[in-house]
Amino acid sequence: PLYGLAPTSGFQPLYVFLMAPVFALFPGDPETPIRVALVMLSLFDTAALYLLFRLVARSSASPVTPFLVALSWALHPYAILTALNGLETSIAFFFLVAILLALAGLMDRSDPLSGVRAPLGIGILLGLAGLGRIASLLMAPVIAPVVLARSGGARASGLASCAVIA
Repeated sequence: PLYGLAPTSGFQPLYVFLMAPVFALFPGDPETPIRVALVMLSLFDTAALYLLFRLVARSSASPVTPFLVALSWALHPYAILTALNGLETSIAFFFLVAILLALAGLMDRSDPLSGVRAPLGIGILLGLAGLGRIASLLMAPVIAPVVLARSGGARASGLASCAVIA
């Protein structure tokens, strides 16, 4: 696929979907949509930081570690510039961290219903991540064996052993 005459690097329909109403509301204003986009991306980045904090807190023995990770993310110049680059990076990162948090929840659960609900939720998050940035779908083949093994759907097909290795 091409963007004009040059090849495109990917598709980000969720970002366009979220921003299209802003451009429709302010058709002659080139500045307001940029400001709205930066605020929206900052909100996604902040939500991703919260999920990252929760993910680290789940696997850390020390209560200080999640705070240090969050502080590092909030103060690191690269993370700040990435959040404010005007691209879909913060949206994609939010969904990727949400998937990892949901996967961690699936791995910790002994609830028999987690076999249905958690994989469905992970699938929905993965679909939204793909709409956020198509490259996010590269996570699917990595986590699929784990999700299938944990939810009970892979025992017959032998993917459970692959999930243990992963």
